[in-house]
Amino acid sequence: MGTFVEAAHDAGLEIYGSFNTFAEGNGVFRRGLIYDGHPEWQAVNYVPGRGLVPQLEIPEKKVLFANPALPAVQDHEIAIFKEVAQKYDFDGLLLDRGRYDNIQSDFSDFSRGKFEAYIGKKLDRFPEDIYTWEEDGDGGWKRIDGPYFKQWIEWRASVIYDFFKRTKEELKAVKPGLKFGAYTGAWYPSYFEVGVNWASNTYDPSQDFAWATPGYKNYGYAELLDIFTNGNYYWNVTVDEYRRSNGLHKNETDSEMSKGDHLSVEGGCRYSRRLLGGRPFFGALLNDGRVRVTGLYSEKTGKTYDATVVLEDDGQYANFKLEFDQRKGGS
Repeated sequence: MGTFVEAAHDAGLEIYGSFNTFAEGNGVFRRGLIYDGHPEWQAVNYVPGRGLVPQLEIPEKKVLFANPALPAVQDHEIAIFKEVAQKYDFDGLLLDRGRYDNIQSDFSDFSRGKFEAYIGKKLDRFPEDIYTWEEDGDGGWKRIDGPYFKQWIEWRASVIYDFFKRTKEELKAVKPGLKFGAYTGAWYPSYFEVGVNWASNTYDPSQDFAWATPGYKNYGYAELLDIFTNGNYYWNVTVDEYRRSNGLHKNETDSEMSKGDHLSVEGGCRYSRRLLGGRPFFGALLNDGRVRVTGLYSEKTGKTYDATVVLEDDGQYANFKLEFDQRKGGS
């Protein structure tokens, strides 16, 4: 790993370490910490037609997640981040899969207790007070939200937010100049299903979505990040192409089909820009071919500057260049 870091810096590149954060088990090869040493970390899923099932007992499960709310899990992940930050000269670290598995997770006794403490009330029926699965008559299942569903969604977002906040603080303590970032899916309207609010905390989703409480905005973590990139995994590149399609799309983390202009590369990037309050993100390069970045730091001059990253494609090669503004002093 150190060789890659050194080669990247010799070439004038920044290099980032990326972590598959809470994915701690490979169901295909049946290995990972959930298999080998810490089965107590596995998440418990609320599986349609089966009830509450530990992930090791879901035979078709290819990626097994740890429960992000467990203190031991968080301590383990952060210890790895800090070790890498201290051992290798990465310019930054990116957290991928820093989330819950999906809407089915986590329904362990531990999570129930933490949620009850969060709302200050014991639940009479769990998980039914959160939601229930009902057969839809077409061979599938539909979710029927219970009285505490929205508070459950808020609590899960608070778990991820607090983990990111703590991670940033501890990384900056051991390496102040290290950039801290995340990689997520771009489908914000349904990304609540994995417990993540990647928007700016100035954006209030309760004004747009029935699943959000007014307090959900407090766990938008965009302001915690130095760098953010999201995946616009859509067949339709432009909004026009999307509107000519049947409009239905199911992302990898979704429990049901969804629709909307954001389910195209162009629409997703525009939507992300609005939710992030103008903060730069690297998904924009897929759409506009350029993204504005402020506060770039030059190790050579010790100054900061603003620039626009531009993607150029001559039909044979794709290259990036920087269009510089007038430089300004800074630290």
